Amino acid sequence: MPTMLERWTADAVAKERTMLEKRTADAVAKGKAELLLAILQEKFDSIPKETEQTIRAMTDSVALQAWAVQASTCQSLEEFVAALE
Repeated sequence: MPTMLERWTADAVAKERTMLEKRTADAVAKGKAELLLAILQEKFDSIPKETEQTIRAMTDSVALQAWAVQASTCQSLEEFVAALE
């Protein structure tokens, strides 16, 4: 049976791991959002503020990746924005 110190240490390590995983996921999502914005900026010259805010607010890395694929295949900014809805 673990001692109180061992349980406390295990709990502290688990909490720290969870916080580190969250910070890492947030950093990955932020990087993908910035890359997506760069793709859109390069392809369409300007991005509506609302679209930029939507992209920056997204924290789901998988969704951001899907949006990046969509951005690379769409023919117009309007087509891309419609795909976000």
